[in-house]
Amino acid sequence: MRGPMTTPLCCGSSSAGIALWLCGWLSLTGCAHIVETRAINAFAIAMEKGDLEQLKKATSSRFEEQALRKEVALEDMKVLRLPTGEIEIVDVKEVSPTLKRVSVKVGESKQRLKYQLKLDPSTNKWVVDDIFQSQKGGGVTATKSVSEQMDLFLSVREFLDAWKNGDREAVLSNTTPEFADLLKPLPPAYLNRLTQQVVGHRTTATPRAQLDDNIAYVKIPVPVGELVLTLKRAGGRWAVDEAAVTSRDEKVAITSTRQLAQITTAATGFLSAYNEANKAQLQTLCTTKFFSGSLLPANLSLVSLPSGDIPSSSVQIHVASAGITPSDSDDTRQLEGKHSDFIVESETEVLKLSLVREDGADSSIGAKYLIEDVTVYDLGSKQEKRLSALFTAHELVQLFAEALVSRDLEALKLSSSPDFRNRVWKGMQVGLLHELPLAEIEDTPPKVQSTVFNGTVTEVTVTQGSRALTYLLQDRQGELLVDDVLMPTIGRPSSLKATLELMHPILNFASGVRLQQLNLVQRCSSRDFNRLVWHQTPTFPNVSLDAVQHLHAPLVSIEHTEDRAIVVLGDDKFGAQVTLVRESGQHVVDELVLITGTMPRDHVELKRSLRMHIATYGVGKQQREESNAVVPASALRR
Repeated sequence: MRGPMTTPLCCGSSSAGIALWLCGWLSLTGCAHIVETRAINAFAIAMEKGDLEQLKKATSSRFEEQALRKEVALEDMKVLRLPTGEIEIVDVKEVSPTLKRVSVKVGESKQRLKYQLKLDPSTNKWVVDDIFQSQKGGGVTATKSVSEQMDLFLSVREFLDAWKNGDREAVLSNTTPEFADLLKPLPPAYLNRLTQQVVGHRTTATPRAQLDDNIAYVKIPVPVGELVLTLKRAGGRWAVDEAAVTSRDEKVAITSTRQLAQITTAATGFLSAYNEANKAQLQTLCTTKFFSGSLLPANLSLVSLPSGDIPSSSVQIHVASAGITPSDSDDTRQLEGKHSDFIVESETEVLKLSLVREDGADSSIGAKYLIEDVTVYDLGSKQEKRLSALFTAHELVQLFAEALVSRDLEALKLSSSPDFRNRVWKGMQVGLLHELPLAEIEDTPPKVQSTVFNGTVTEVTVTQGSRALTYLLQDRQGELLVDDVLMPTIGRPSSLKATLELMHPILNFASGVRLQQLNLVQRCSSRDFNRLVWHQTPTFPNVSLDAVQHLHAPLVSIEHTEDRAIVVLGDDKFGAQVTLVRESGQHVVDELVLITGTMPRDHVELKRSLRMHIATYGVGKQQREESNAVVPASALRR
């Protein structure tokens, strides 16, 4: 519009002539579009005056519903920075009898806008139905609809108001159905806490919006950083689909409200199902490894956990992806971003539920969070207990005890640590296993009395029959294995591993003598024993076969240092004293003293006696002939 219009006086002219002159003058002066000008001018004047009621009269019902439905609409309209000033109509396109597109230049800058006018059927007047303005960003120019932008800003305002007030129905109604489905299972206190975490930092700062077809991103500066909303348009309305708070302060930063909702639902659901011992529900909330390996076979009443209605004020949620930086590798970002913690603090302990995100097989299946372990940190004892280790430990102790009693060698190997396996079970023959001294391991199920966690080592103390035993378990990359069993003993090591390691070569030696296997006896003997005795004879000297019985006498005591051990079997009437030395990392027999009485003549040093026997009979043909003769131990004493 070019300013006020004046009409010259034409005395003596007829009415028809005046009308014809006026139409011609309007055409010449560019005001032939007076209808369009009047409609646009009414909108502009109402905007300038800040008169919402007049603005509604100057616009269509659609524009009013989308852009003017709240009293604060005029304030939000300022965000769009529509140009002001004189309006010059450039072009008018009649889309239909009731719809027009009018291109205009506004103000001194001649900024172009495009008005969409619509014939109001109730008043038969043309009113503004929409305004389109061009926006530049990133080298790209796009045309945006004012009604859509206003609808977006008002939707954001409605979302913020609803989440600030905390009414559950309003909170859910301002989100997309997918987002609402994640929020619905949250207990009221947790939903209220979550909404306040998101909108509790509101300011009057101007929002910035990036609007595409059916998705929009709105950023609102807040004191701690920036509130970032993702909105989607569906069913003719904008709804929030995600909310995040970016901040350098990790305590207030929220990488994803969706994630927080999922983590909270999974964690509180787990605690409720655990306290109800609902294993069917736990199976849906936990990883397969955690459930099948720890919870399924466990007696859940042995370990108490807080219920699912714990106060939200005592909870912290750590989403690991919040700590990821752009410089991290893709593998690190993918791995670390999947793990989160739900932490409950009390006066006596800190409970941590570790969760892992499991992505759907395709985009139609959403991600979900599963509990992969639970850790209890006792503030008094400074002891850290993992639930998986606790329940796995109890089950492992039961299995290992059964394997010891039944002499199940394969089960013992599978459930033992590498050190236990290599030092005891690796070279063990099944037949020899039945000869091990396991009197302290009674054939009764162990009853757990206490469990102590000390880093990677777990100590499970049990009563097994009449004895108290402590099973030492070792955590190797998340897998618990038995590393030793401590037994109440006198005069010998309390370590089952150390005891069996020393008894293994003795029993192997006895087996070699019984079976007359020279190579087996040589493997169990020291270099000195082999040099002086076994390497001097091509075949096994069949002497002192009753030495086998001596070596199977009950274990009495063990005295040992790092490189040497003395093992006493039986008593002063019948038994043996075996000296072991450590060679090439293994214990081997260096001397055997066979005991048949209390007198010195009743103690026979086997190595010395065999040397004398070989010296007497020599080696070669005579030795081979005499080697088949059975010589009793009494003959060795001569």
